[in-house]
Amino acid sequence: MNPEMTEATIMIIDDNPENLRVLSTMLTQQGYTVRSLPSGPRALQSAQDEPPDLILLDIRMPEMDGFEVCARLKENDALNGIPVLFLSALDETEGKLRAFELGGVDYITKPFQAEEVLARVETHLALRKANDNLERLNKNLEQLVRDRTAALQESEEKYRRIVTTANEGIVTTNDDFCITYANTVMADLLGGSVDELVGQPIGDFIYEENRKEHQRIMEV
Repeated sequence: MNPEMTEATIMIIDDNPENLRVLSTMLTQQGYTVRSLPSGPRALQSAQDEPPDLILLDIRMPEMDGFEVCARLKENDALNGIPVLFLSALDETEGKLRAFELGGVDYITKPFQAEEVLARVETHLALRKANDNLERLNKNLEQLVRDRTAALQESEEKYRRIVTTANEGIVTTNDDFCITYANTVMADLLGGSVDELVGQPIGDFIYEENRKEHQRIMEV
């Protein structure tokens, strides 16, 4: 078993003391930290105070059944990412469907088989760890994009200020030699406004003696 998995805290919610004892013994022997709660309301408060890494949740309980407990967990932004594995003595398709519809990730039928319980617990802890790592990676990538975008915008703004305030005329053209940008100094030299120059062929503003050379370059 992965040592990192045994550092996980597992909450068991079941009104049957014997079920709590069996599952708690089974999991603590594997090195997990276990919190056993006999009722839904107490479990919800405990989860709110200290969220576990995974929850084993009995369906048939008085006061508040497992379906309602799961629904409340999924309504809580701080708790809705916790994997919930339902426990029941009933192997009913309808119950399984409702469990999954409410956000449960798995369903274990009583009586418990140690190998099955441990395998499912370890699998869903691993899946949660992978999802957490992916979410963390996505957040890091989003922050990197924001940082790079901000740096690019700052660089572009600095370049724009330098070009705009330069004492020399500056002009840029596209592959067709049409003006794409001209600063105010160049606009004054060419005899027009910046907006009027953009899109115009640069050749229209070249002195007569340079027109033939400009035409030759464009035809190459």
